[in-house]
Amino acid sequence: MTDARTVAACPPGRTPGAARPAAPPLTPAQAHDLASKIKAHYRVRLSLDGLPALVAGGGSNADPRAAAAAGPARPGFDLGFYRNGTAFINNHLLFRVRAYRIAGGAPAKGAAALLGGGRKGGPPPPGGGGGGGGDRPPTPPPPDAWLVVGFDVLACSIARPPGEAWADTPCAVGAAGAPPPPQAVAAGQGIPFTYDVFWEASPAGPSARWAAYLGPGGGGASSLLRRAHWLALANAAGALAALGAAAGGVLARTVRRDVARARGGGSGGGGSLPGLPSPGGGGGGGRGSSASFFDAGGLGGGGAGKDDDGGGPHGGGGPHDGGGWRAAAGDVFRAPPAAAALAARFGAGVQVGLTMAAILALAAAGAVLPAARAAAPAVAAGALLAGSAAAGAAAVWLWGAATRSHAGWAGVAWRAGAHFPVPALAALAALNFVLHRAAADGAVPPATLAALAAGWAATGPPLALLGGAAAARRPPLVPPTRTNQIPRHVPPPPWGARPALLAATAGLLPFGACLLEARHAALAAWQGYPYAAFAFAAATGVAAAFIIALAAVVTAYAQLCAEDHRWWWAAHARGGAGALFGAAYCAVAGALALPAFLAAVGGAGAGAGAAVAGVAVYATYCGLGLWAAHLAGGAVGLGAALAFVRALFAAVKAE
Repeated sequence: MTDARTVAACPPGRTPGAARPAAPPLTPAQAHDLASKIKAHYRVRLSLDGLPALVAGGGSNADPRAAAAAGPARPGFDLGFYRNGTAFINNHLLFRVRAYRIAGGAPAKGAAALLGGGRKGGPPPPGGGGGGGGDRPPTPPPPDAWLVVGFDVLACSIARPPGEAWADTPCAVGAAGAPPPPQAVAAGQGIPFTYDVFWEASPAGPSARWAAYLGPGGGGASSLLRRAHWLALANAAGALAALGAAAGGVLARTVRRDVARARGGGSGGGGSLPGLPSPGGGGGGGRGSSASFFDAGGLGGGGAGKDDDGGGPHGGGGPHDGGGWRAAAGDVFRAPPAAAALAARFGAGVQVGLTMAAILALAAAGAVLPAARAAAPAVAAGALLAGSAAAGAAAVWLWGAATRSHAGWAGVAWRAGAHFPVPALAALAALNFVLHRAAADGAVPPATLAALAAGWAATGPPLALLGGAAAARRPPLVPPTRTNQIPRHVPPPPWGARPALLAATAGLLPFGACLLEARHAALAAWQGYPYAAFAFAAATGVAAAFIIALAAVVTAYAQLCAEDHRWWWAAHARGGAGALFGAAYCAVAGALALPAFLAAVGGAGAGAGAAVAGVAVYATYCGLGLWAAHLAGGAVGLGAALAFVRALFAAVKAE
């Protein structure tokens, strides 16, 4: 590995060995634009073998010695700096590349073999190296490979007057010497760009590639960020504890009393949820003896109703009484409309949820990130494909529970397996078309998308059908109650059980629990920072899943107390309602950032196509993430509500 000093950053068609080109002079517009970007603290990000360039001290290179000694490392370096009202550009870069030697073998997948494979090494293996005959020449050992495990950059400004020879002027970092005179940005003056490269052999292996980025001194896990992650986790845990205490207290008091009365063994005042009418009065004291938040009888789970003997139209003396949630006993397990579509959404939510859980678990355990960060997309794609079997099985299971039959299970399984991947591929194809039209760097060849779609078509549907077939072999769930032939009329709900209020409550809680950590992850994705807090993200995700489940149980009980038996679709919608708050947040954040983005695009001289492409990228990825969150949350909410409703009506043996 050979060091290089004062190498010119050549324009296209030039080579470092050719004569050093004269830098073209800046026009007044170019000088103004460059100075405005320096004043706006623009940063330049480079990468080598997938590693972002790190600069010490956050990249303030007005004094390189102070930059090298200050603070944690940060990806990228400043475009320049301001001093006494003059803009200076960092036109010289000092690269330090640390490489790990892989002796006698090919590098790991994704690693770059540097400098033509490196040096030869090691004696040939004993026995001629190949097990062939004596006439076969020995197999030469494979060349060593070099894997980049560190990439540091120090940017400085060096004035190079036109017509003068370029001296090997280093960026003064040590105590000896002062920083060289900086290069000012002025119209009519050319700015040459040069760089130095220094190679170091590193004893740290591939597992240490991301240590500088994600460790205690890295850009992704500073003490401030660690406190922010702990705050986000505490926020989610606090929301879970508060909801668990409230739901547990209310349900333990109210549901247990209702079940006891339905079995004929309870008396006394009936409980209710806040904002809901009371359960129709006490066991023997009429309406006035009801203990509730609002005194309007007839929708709770127990009590004697208007008559002291419990014989009124909404009385609640025994398990066959029609008052409160028991009034929906004959319709609560009626098949919902568009049951196949609901089953497909449920299966897709299971698929997406398992994919998220697998990626977060592997990343938190360090099996994927940071040691082998390049494997994350492959793990995500593999988990999504493997989740197709789970999607088919979950969809057919719910289809059987809703319709009490597995007839037509193949179509349900196929719809579940295609419910998320097909819209996602279509959205990515549309985004790629926009990027191609704008000549953006993020565009991929259409053949790549076609190969991705073909790979899904060859594996996703068969796996979904396989999972559906396995679920269809088991008998469908038997509901604990009979279903009436004629659906019961649903009365207007009280204010505490209105669908919009229940959905807003069920969506706001998980959204608030996940907002802080999701914002950290989104900022890391959009600004190019390594994200390291996968353990925090996994813990926050688990807390959010429990919050969704508890909210689904409470809101399902509130809906049944209002004698509304149409809970199937409502439970799924409430489980994924947090995505609606996320969509509103993304829309507001995008609208606030749009003027600055358009100004940056216009200042860079890009056309309207670049602006459209940037907005399309933001909208597409936000939309896909929110759609995935809606499906996963809906699956959790519907599953929790189904388990609760079955347990509730099975406890009273209602007919």
